[in-house]
Amino acid sequence: MNGSEANRFHPNFTQSLALLLLLVPAYLAMRLLEAFVGLLPLHGIRAVLPEFRLPLALVVVFWLGAKWTNRPLRLVAPFRAVRPAATAWFVVAQVGASLLVSQINARIAEVLPSSLTPTPDGLGAIFTMLSVPTAEELLFRGLILGGYLGCYGRWRAIWASALLFAAFHLNLGQLAPALLAGLLYGWVVALTGSLWWPVLGHILHNTWVWLRAYGHLAGHQRDMDAAPWAWALGGLVLLAIGALQLRRMAASGRLGSASDCSGAT
Repeated sequence: MNGSEANRFHPNFTQSLALLLLLVPAYLAMRLLEAFVGLLPLHGIRAVLPEFRLPLALVVVFWLGAKWTNRPLRLVAPFRAVRPAATAWFVVAQVGASLLVSQINARIAEVLPSSLTPTPDGLGAIFTMLSVPTAEELLFRGLILGGYLGCYGRWRAIWASALLFAAFHLNLGQLAPALLAGLLYGWVVALTGSLWWPVLGHILHNTWVWLRAYGHLAGHQRDMDAAPWAWALGGLVLLAIGALQLRRMAASGRLGSASDCSGAT
């Protein structure tokens, strides 16, 4: 690696930590913006502004990092086409992951009730289910994982970005589920070179969490509460089937376009 390459902003692990520290002032700036808007007679906007603090802060940090990489935005946040048939198998894997994560969350909540986080309702829920997953994937699987794949081996990059994503949640109860999601989404980005599946999967999972939360609040009893480990096993099987099928399709070149940097091993 020559001197100019060594000084280029990838980001590597240290640089990504510095980027995440920028989330603090970015988040505070969003709070100040919210306070300013609160002084205006815009009641409808004020109601949803709290749900935009985090995604806007994430997008600001992503934008700064993307500028520092000196790479085209289409490479920092690649949304390359993937085949519909492959997408169907990814959805199978995502359904399995969501079932498995739901049971992990439920068991953790029994030990750590404080790990439960409030779930927004109404219009705020729609914004949260769409904006937060998209912003998180742009930053963690687009900018950060993309940089790691250029600096480290594939699985080292995937694990490092997944661990960072899990730690970012600052919640012991979300540590294991976020790590599993980070590994799955990091793997499919390395496989396809596209953020479509992580964004889709993240939105589907958040929607599933919301539906379960408000199903319980409405007093509905779910079958999975009666046999939690059976549902967890079923989720694991679906996750394995979907992942294995995607791996076979990747080996035969039937996924779609491959990443410019996914060849790093």
